[in-house]
Amino acid sequence: MNEPAGVRTHMKRPTYRFGEFCIDPALRELRRSGTAVRIPPKVFECIVYLIENRERAVGKDELVAAVWGRVSAGDSQVAQTILRARRILDASGDSDVILTLPRFGYRWVAAVHEEAATDERAPPQQDATERDAAVPERESAVQPVSAPAATATSAKARNRRRARFAPVVVVAALVLVIVAALWLTGHQTCTTCGDGLPAKATAPDTADTFAVLPVDVQLLDKDWAWMEIGLMEIVASQLRQGGVAVVPTKNVLMLAAKDPALPDAAVRETLGADNLVHVYVRKTAAGWVVTVNLDSTDKPTRKLEAVSDNVIDAGRRAADRILLIRGKPVTARHPDSQDLAIEELTGRIYAAHENEGHAKVRQIIEAAPPEQREAPRVQIALADAERESGNLVEAEARYRRVLNMRLADDRPGLEALATIGVALVELAKGNHAEFEHLYDVAIALHEKAGDWSGLAHVRLRRAIVRSGEMDLDGARADLAAARVDATLASDRFVLARVEANQGVVAALEGHYIEASELLRNAVPRFRQFGAYDNVINAQAYLAEANLDQLKPREALAAIDEVWPERFRVAMIGSRNGLERARVRALLGLGQIKAASDLIEHVDAEQVRGEDAEDDTQLNLLRAMLASERGDDAAVQEHARRAIARFGRPFVARERALAWLYLIGALRASGQTAQVDEQVAQLVQWSDTDAGSGGRAYATLAEAEQAGVRGDVETSLRFYAQAFDIAETAAVPSAIVDIAVSYGNTLIDRGRVLQAKSIVGVSARFGEQSPSAQLLQARFYDALGEGDAAREARKRMNALLGERKAPSWPSPLPPV
Repeated sequence: MNEPAGVRTHMKRPTYRFGEFCIDPALRELRRSGTAVRIPPKVFECIVYLIENRERAVGKDELVAAVWGRVSAGDSQVAQTILRARRILDASGDSDVILTLPRFGYRWVAAVHEEAATDERAPPQQDATERDAAVPERESAVQPVSAPAATATSAKARNRRRARFAPVVVVAALVLVIVAALWLTGHQTCTTCGDGLPAKATAPDTADTFAVLPVDVQLLDKDWAWMEIGLMEIVASQLRQGGVAVVPTKNVLMLAAKDPALPDAAVRETLGADNLVHVYVRKTAAGWVVTVNLDSTDKPTRKLEAVSDNVIDAGRRAADRILLIRGKPVTARHPDSQDLAIEELTGRIYAAHENEGHAKVRQIIEAAPPEQREAPRVQIALADAERESGNLVEAEARYRRVLNMRLADDRPGLEALATIGVALVELAKGNHAEFEHLYDVAIALHEKAGDWSGLAHVRLRRAIVRSGEMDLDGARADLAAARVDATLASDRFVLARVEANQGVVAALEGHYIEASELLRNAVPRFRQFGAYDNVINAQAYLAEANLDQLKPREALAAIDEVWPERFRVAMIGSRNGLERARVRALLGLGQIKAASDLIEHVDAEQVRGEDAEDDTQLNLLRAMLASERGDDAAVQEHARRAIARFGRPFVARERALAWLYLIGALRASGQTAQVDEQVAQLVQWSDTDAGSGGRAYATLAEAEQAGVRGDVETSLRFYAQAFDIAETAAVPSAIVDIAVSYGNTLIDRGRVLQAKSIVGVSARFGEQSPSAQLLQARFYDALGEGDAAREARKRMNALLGERKAPSWPSPLPPV
């Protein structure tokens, strides 16, 4: 095939080689070991600019002006672009290729070899099989391909496709939903490529599952590059509407991004696909030719073709041929030019959404003809872009406009997507009851449409929100249903996400063994898809579960498993969560300097993700660190900041803990009036919003304050209540915090035998807690068991690290 004039220009710019990579600015190509790697434009331009200015540091504003062409861009946008560059270049750390210079910008640090530009690509040749395809549709019969020819042709085509295509995975999160369980959300259903839904509910045959691979676009005109992803989704959607099970497009793209040269057998195994659909498109004198090679595990390879003057129509017709050979009914089509134009527009939007984000989506829509912009699918895509940009008012108006269009009864999928959009806006505004109602409506619409993938995503998303609100029964029910829906949708990645979030719920319920098993099971499946955000976050949550059990060594081990990979994540919040867990683990091990250095590093980086509570969590950690140093003023400062910003039920226990640190620091400073005031505020808050974790710590504060006043019986009554609440919540760290204070008070009051059961509980959970070991030593001292007391103190000293030995009465609960 001859190259169209003007497609390539040979600029006098050198190529650059570093490691396994070669980047050619003139051809806008990045190659790894000779194989082309697909890369988003802004990421490509950032890499080139940093390489060409590698002799110096590049300020953030300078980089924005050079790449984005404007004065400024959001810190998150720039940071995520750099993170995606590191991920594509397979960098294992911050300083492998691009060094972050805190509060300034970036510098390229990898060794670079500069050489004259050369064109490594040979023009693609059209083989005999491809030439034979250029025939009218009526002559392009469904026929088997002989084994030798099929092997040679499909292998050649696959190699060409893989050499040209390695799509960028876009990992989207539920915007403005600030719960820690969001770490495990991964990507969401994209609403930009039509509704993709059948007109009525029909369960697909999951025993014969298809995976449509990225389209090999045998054209050099960059205007048709959208087909690689856009036409891929259109073919997959057509098959799905025909009643066959099709692996979600995003799963295929994630796998292709991780390893574009993965053997077909491994692709089938990971995706759970019995059939791989290789799609090729080219323009001929007869029109658009879409060729499909259907590679099945138990059938000969089939070559299927369709020709049309419209590429969308040709893609749909090729998908229909697959349906015919699988015995599925196909409706005769009479394509409407306007519908096809809208379908092409949504295909372009889908590709832009995957590769360049919501800004590019908005640009494509604004450039479209007015009659296409008004289509419901396009309006939903524009509303999604507005919502992701934070323009909630405009987004809601567009979603509601679609709902007011009175869509036909056979389009429940579009109505469901618009309803979900409104629900997310309501959630962002804090209207949880309306969010729940709208999600019930959306679930009913998805069920009517038979959209199992949509159902899985909707239920998973609602489960995450419910777990953030500590509605664990509702979250568990949604996750159980989502598991079934994901199975029907042939979505193994969502199945892994469901399992990981089931682990989150189990941990919140205090079922730590079950939680650890679920989280560990999900990690290798996340790795299969190259979903490093999910890998990092599952391990971070596993570490948090270990910390709740007062097992800092096990927590640090879980973090160390993925620590080098934290720079490969696409979402900053994932990295932040892992670093916070590491600080807690280091504090729990008494490694005070290492914990302090890590907090300072996080502050210097000034990296914040979409989780607005990142800084709040860090303030609690700063208060804990200041407590270890005996700096009561710093404890008060950081604890007050944490209390003021913590607000969701999911983090109630953390807020109450910050309050205990504040009360302890005030008491140590002799500020009696303020202690009374803060205890009263903590108790008042715990009566309404705190949940069991917050109530346990609030009751502990009442017990300690009654003891300070000398009201022993009231103090012990509150201790007993706090202990019962903590045991019911089944969080070992809270149980030990309360048991240490309760047990020491009983011993001080001479009620040693009454303290026996409390000491026993702290010993069961507090094996790695110095304060729990001290309580045992005091108990054995009171009993006159000197040897046992010495052994307990020996264990305590072995656990201290850089910490001072705890004493009683302690002004603060133990770390």
